[in-house]
Amino acid sequence: MEIDVRPGVAEALAKVREGSLSVDLTLQMCGGLVIKDAVAYPGPSDEEAGFRVVRVGDVDLYWRQRLLVEGASSASVTDRVRPRRLEVRTDGDAFSAEASYA
Repeated sequence: MEIDVRPGVAEALAKVREGSLSVDLTLQMCGGLVIKDAVAYPGPSDEEAGFRVVRVGDVDLYWRQRLLVEGASSASVTDRVRPRRLEVRTDGDAFSAEASYA
């Protein structure tokens, strides 16, 4: 997986006194559609909850991939599916992420 932490992310994390960022990725499959969602927030996440950590420049990036299939009551964490590319960026003090699976 290629991870691109855009300029300004490390500086925005420093403003909130954090050196790490977490990204929770979800693929939801329902009615023949695949809906993808990526949520980014400052701070580390628990590796026991399925998060993996990688160092990208000055940022520790915690990420996990969840899969929610129609009819399931909750999402499951998986390593069978992962994006080809993950981009993390900031707009002021807000963080966002976008995953590409193609």
